[in-house]
Amino acid sequence: MCVVMALAALYTAANAFIFGLCWYSPSVNTALNTKSRVLPSYAGPAVGVVVSVLGVFFWTFDRHVLPAFGYRVEVEAERKEGTIVHMKFKVCAPH
Repeated sequence: MCVVMALAALYTAANAFIFGLCWYSPSVNTALNTKSRVLPSYAGPAVGVVVSVLGVFFWTFDRHVLPAFGYRVEVEAERKEGTIVHMKFKVCAPH
């Protein structure tokens, strides 16, 4: 479990670094030697933020809101092939 936590911390730190770095925009018109319109410098980070926020909303809905209404997810089958784990889930609705 400690290895998973260490990898999660490394993954989170790397993504935080990339997320912060992407807000520093170079002069794209100079770099591309063009005078035509290019995407604004905030387009990439804005898309990343929107995707992250949608992921948080999905996680909150899936892990907190649905169980409050009685829905639950159960593991039906689990099969291991070396380092790969195949899982089949069953979504149980309230009765």
